[in-house]
Amino acid sequence: ALELKNINFSFAADQKSFFKDLSIVFQSNKVHFIRGKNGVGKSTLFRILQGQTLRGEQLSGSIDVCGQKYLFSNTGQIKSYENSCPLSAHIR
Repeated sequence: ALELKNINFSFAADQKSFFKDLSIVFQSNKVHFIRGKNGVGKSTLFRILQGQTLRGEQLSGSIDVCGQKYLFSNTGQIKSYENSCPLSAHIR
């Protein structure tokens, strides 16, 4: 399973919250479909899942992948994870 917990995200330009306390669970062995209008955050969500944030963007919260927890500091960098495998190795 892939679980996002309390994800908070804001863009560098305006610092307004884009995601606030976002929590989602994606079950293993299931197909998930994400859809929405332009600008609602689909691509941003995938960038967060891959640990790819831009300078100045603010990201905090955690992602659990198959029981391995990745924590984000408020600068959007992964500040710790419980194993030596990077988050991007789990997301395809």
